[in-house]
Amino acid sequence: MVLIHNLVPFLIASAVIAFILLLFQFTLGKDKRPSVVKVEYNLPEGMTPAIAGTLIDESADIVDVIATIFDLETKGYIELVPMKRSRFFAGDEKNTDILIKVVKKDLQGLSEYEADIMSFILEQHSLKEQVFLKDFGEKFAHELNALKKKIEDEATKMGYFDAPPYSVRNFFTTFYIMLFITADILVYKFGGISVPFNPYNPFSNLINWGFVISFAFIPLVLTYPIYRRLKRAVALRTQKGVEAWGRVLGLREFIKRVERERIRRMAEKDPKIFKKVLPYAIIMGLTKEWAEKMEKEYVEYPGWFSALTDAERDLIINSLEVLADRRKIVFMSADQIVPVQDIWDTLDHRNKR
Repeated sequence: MVLIHNLVPFLIASAVIAFILLLFQFTLGKDKRPSVVKVEYNLPEGMTPAIAGTLIDESADIVDVIATIFDLETKGYIELVPMKRSRFFAGDEKNTDILIKVVKKDLQGLSEYEADIMSFILEQHSLKEQVFLKDFGEKFAHELNALKKKIEDEATKMGYFDAPPYSVRNFFTTFYIMLFITADILVYKFGGISVPFNPYNPFSNLINWGFVISFAFIPLVLTYPIYRRLKRAVALRTQKGVEAWGRVLGLREFIKRVERERIRRMAEKDPKIFKKVLPYAIIMGLTKEWAEKMEKEYVEYPGWFSALTDAERDLIINSLEVLADRRKIVFMSADQIVPVQDIWDTLDHRNKR
């Protein structure tokens, strides 16, 4: 069939695009990663939760913004207060949400993106508007993309990336689109595309043209999964970024593996340990694990956390974990890195035998 003949050039174009994409990644080199991860019992010094979140998947996300709000509460800039509120109209069933109150208006000492978040909250308060945690993303949506860029800019200034990840991703996306368009133009011009013409059946001609035009999307359909995979690998961390990423993964190991006895000793030394680690647990999707490990231990819960019922607490924790769901794919790869603590545990077990 003539239509099958027209299909071949587009399949060849798909193979060429895939080859160029793979060559592009090969030229950049593979993203470096720590060979082992040391379990970290201290918070990463000088690294905010949002920067830590950006290091995990080379992208700032809404969960990093939300974690920053909890971090601002830890730093004493805001207060979080549980409150029952109607979701849409007065008289609706009231759901539990967390009201954000301003405690400190002096923004000195905050990074640019932290100051932007505080400025937004202050602006809403000046307009006599209440700011709740659940609708923070909706009210801040028009500024969210700019805020994400500022977080990635900050991570780059700290030396964790060679260039802001969003700029590398945008370049790669533009490169892919131009590659796809150029391939289609060359195929239509030089690929020997021919469409059967029947002067007695215009409807048949229309169908034939529809098929041939739809073939133009074949390279996109076949190469898009490769593009998506490579897009996550083009924003390369520096060596400093790799080391910092290792510390973040080490903190994750601590949250996942720490035993209650160690938590008890740490809490006796610093009763605010739950509050300090919580924003980092949020960006990793480990909020529930961290809360469960701290339960019944000698810790100082934030006022908003203590005021919630068990059901309300679970609802908010689950909402926070949903925000971090997309990072689970990244952690599947990170889990292949051997934690140093595992090595020592194995040796200790063998010695005891």
